[in-house]
Amino acid sequence: MDNIMLDLETLGTVITQIGAVYFDWTGKTGETFLVNVNIKSCLDRGLEIKYKELKFWLENRSRITWDKNTIPLTKTLEELTTFCKINKKAHVWSHYYDIEILENACQKLGQKLPFHYRRWLAVFIITSLFFYHITTKFSSGKHAEQPT
Repeated sequence: MDNIMLDLETLGTVITQIGAVYFDWTGKTGETFLVNVNIKSCLDRGLEIKYKELKFWLENRSRITWDKNTIPLTKTLEELTTFCKINKKAHVWSHYYDIEILENACQKLGQKLPFHYRRWLAVFIITSLFFYHITTKFSSGKHAEQPT
């Protein structure tokens, strides 16, 4: 499959969970990745908890899924790198701030992102163009086409 959807749960720059899935434009999904990250291993590397995000999770404890079966940040990033190499050409879809937080964590460990940054940058540009295309199509009364 040619796409990866990547999502992080965080407490500031501390990563608590990383989830990813390969998918294609037909709606099919493939390999999945879900890892709960040991918070102490993030703090030990200089990542920081932000009060606002900690407060959110404390007020929404029933939504916490990342507090059990945690593994250290170093092992998490190794496993994510292996996952991303299933298809080295897959485009990575994610929020900008998730990529920024992931890159920061990698830098703290002296590692590179688990995928080449151009795989994400190209998708960011395509996403912008895609949404521009949708806006243009809908404002002209036509339906948007799915990107290829």
